[in-house]
Amino acid sequence: MPFESIRYHVPPMLTKTLADVRKRIARAGSEGLNEMNTRATIVEPVLAALGWDVGEVDEVAREFRLKSRDRPVD
Repeated sequence: MPFESIRYHVPPMLTKTLADVRKRIARAGSEGLNEMNTRATIVEPVLAALGWDVGEVDEVAREFRLKSRDRPVD
């Protein structure tokens, strides 16, 4: 079956969230967003629209270390 013929159900909340994210990116323009604003205005709203509980640390880790000796880049 060709990929184009596959139909997906996209939840209305996700559609609205993605439209909002597009507007936020357009408003940021060439200046862009810093890491914290990107997380707050793009990443977390999309995760929430997909059903993730972004406030639950067991579900969404803010800093992930593959090994205990790894250090985040920031």
